[in-house]
Amino acid sequence: MLQSLEETDKVLAEQVRKSIFLFEHITDPLKVTDVPAVLRVVEMQILVTAFAGASMEKDIETAELILGNISKRMGDGLCEEMRERGTVKQAEAEIAMNAVVAGIRTLEQTGEITYREPTEEA
Repeated sequence: MLQSLEETDKVLAEQVRKSIFLFEHITDPLKVTDVPAVLRVVEMQILVTAFAGASMEKDIETAELILGNISKRMGDGLCEEMRERGTVKQAEAEIAMNAVVAGIRTLEQTGEITYREPTEEA
């Protein structure tokens, strides 16, 4: 559907593509150098809930991207909180994941981070 829209209106297709941005898509545009900015705007408890509820492969990749680009101490702390938290209801996880996405969108809209181009390295 997006491909046919792109053939007729490239600008609108790009706007639609940007508006369809989910937790699982974070690994595509987020630069690893922007992870600290994300941590400044997303509360740790939200990250714990989002990561603990990550069950799909792409969601897990997103959690690993963020955990892999923070200090070992902070990562260990988040992992410990995830273990203590235990099982997360899917609805709670989705709310938390949406909050992470909202934080990233805000950072991008304010110019604090820029999404990387598909050809750029993370």
